[in-house]
Amino acid sequence: MDDFAKLLKDKKPNLSEQSVKVYLSCWSSLKKLFERDNNDIDFLLEPKVVVKKLTDTYDKLNSIKLKLACVVVILKTLDAEKYADEITEYNNVIDSMASKINRVVSMNKKTEKQKENWLSEDEMMQIEEYLLSLVPANFVIKTNKQMIHFRNYVLYILQNFLGTRNDLADAKIMFRPKDIESLDKEYNYILLDKKNKKVAYLMNNYKNEKKMGSIESDIDSKYYAVLVKYLKSVLEFNNDGYLMLNDNMTSKMTSNRLGVIYGNLAEGSGIDKKMSTTTTRHINASKSLEQVEKLKADARKMGHSLEMHLKYMKE
Repeated sequence: MDDFAKLLKDKKPNLSEQSVKVYLSCWSSLKKLFERDNNDIDFLLEPKVVVKKLTDTYDKLNSIKLKLACVVVILKTLDAEKYADEITEYNNVIDSMASKINRVVSMNKKTEKQKENWLSEDEMMQIEEYLLSLVPANFVIKTNKQMIHFRNYVLYILQNFLGTRNDLADAKIMFRPKDIESLDKEYNYILLDKKNKKVAYLMNNYKNEKKMGSIESDIDSKYYAVLVKYLKSVLEFNNDGYLMLNDNMTSKMTSNRLGVIYGNLAEGSGIDKKMSTTTTRHINASKSLEQVEKLKADARKMGHSLEMHLKYMKE
């Protein structure tokens, strides 16, 4: 395989930019794991060896499943007929893992690792206050190091409020234009409404964009003032207005790098837990668990499914 990126572009022209990035990242990880410095795919032709290596290396089924999905995409785009047997074997493993993942998720129970790193509201506030303490008073930024602290604080508050995946890495921050339809859909946007002192997050580039289209969500307006100051600081380092910049404060952060930085934000705060954007998504989703359980109980009492119960509900 000469060029995976070109192969994807030629064979799968409708793939989103985000999906292409994910596949390229997975391919890079696979080559590194199997100590390959070229694009030869010979090692992928032994599914059992590949699966064992991945299961020995990664703890999370989702991580393994994603790597295997990447392998299937590579083999299909190269020659689906030639590699039909290998593709079938990989897909069988993927289906088995998907079933296990769905069973775990549907139980609404924390895994042992989630229990270990689950953050209470008090702990989350303690980390936020610590990160804010590292930012200069009145958010007056003069050095690269000060800007890193400011970026980390903004990443923490936005990621925790939104609970999205790592798509803030593909976001820009700007004052809200009159016509948001004219914005480049390659990016997501933190939009600051100067007139109403409000904040919104416009998602264009995310995992389910093909199914759901653009999504605009309100962000607590208490963050408006600090985000205006952050925008001003960002533009002093980068004219493109990227929300999340690397430590050099010139280049845009990747989604993988965002996950790494976010995962280490608790260090020094007195909270000895390893954060992740995935766990934060679970924490955010869990805030509504009691209401969902009540809805499930009401649905059972009425003798129909939760889906039907939701259809019966009227404003």
